[in-house]
Amino acid sequence: MAMALTPAGLLARWALLQLPHLIAQTQSAPAVCTVFFGANDAAVSASTQSVPLEEYKTNLEAMVKLLRDAWPACPIIIIAPPPVHEEKWDEGRGGPGGGMRELERTRLYAQAACEVAGRLKCESVDLFGRLIAREDWRDCLSDGLHLAANGNHELYDAVTAAIGSAAPHLDPELAPPHFPFWSDVAEAADGPQSLIPPLELKPKPT
Repeated sequence: MAMALTPAGLLARWALLQLPHLIAQTQSAPAVCTVFFGANDAAVSASTQSVPLEEYKTNLEAMVKLLRDAWPACPIIIIAPPPVHEEKWDEGRGGPGGGMRELERTRLYAQAACEVAGRLKCESVDLFGRLIAREDWRDCLSDGLHLAANGNHELYDAVTAAIGSAAPHLDPELAPPHFPFWSDVAEAADGPQSLIPPLELKPKPT
């Protein structure tokens, strides 16, 4: 099981209040945890979603501490927010500035997320850096703020690589197959049934 702390539209400040309850309701330790906040925290100071940069860092640190106290062996990956395409996000929100997001302000929060991860020795995904390095980075955002399909592909590749670094045993390439490969079944001298272990059915409780 993996735990992803990325509630839609929420802030790290609010997630920190909810996290103890989420931990208490989780019956077994997750294999990995991802913490993905910042796009909303980075709203300009006039926005009701805005969170000061230092508080944002403190909130991330507090979440990591809660997760480590609960599950000391669980790898934690902090994901930095993506860049924002201000003009596109402002469309339909009153024009320039109406979306209350700024590219350079979001950059500071992305840098802060990676800084916290480094200081706490967590794996990190610099999603801002990965996307902004692309010539088509604006196309990676569906509405200027949220990820489009190619943006999600970048996120998937980055998180997969981070999991491989933090928890190599979770690499899907190393996982044993549950069923034989089709070629082995087709070439089985004693028939396909010889390669499939018998199914053990547990009796239903009376």
